[in-house]
Amino acid sequence: MIPPEAIWNLVETYNNAIFPMQIVTLSVAVILTCFLFAKPGPVVNKPMKAYLAFTY
Repeated sequence: MIPPEAIWNLVETYNNAIFPMQIVTLSVAVILTCFLFAKPGPVVNKPMKAYLAFTY
């Protein structure tokens, strides 16, 4: 059986590695959504579609 300290250490390492990318991904989503509501059109649709394809 794996000791609980090892499991929590693994979770901590994973969170430290992933969390910065989550901030970047969320920031891009907010910016693209603002652009989409402010001025919808093909200029914003293409980056939004690329973002959704990337995140899916």
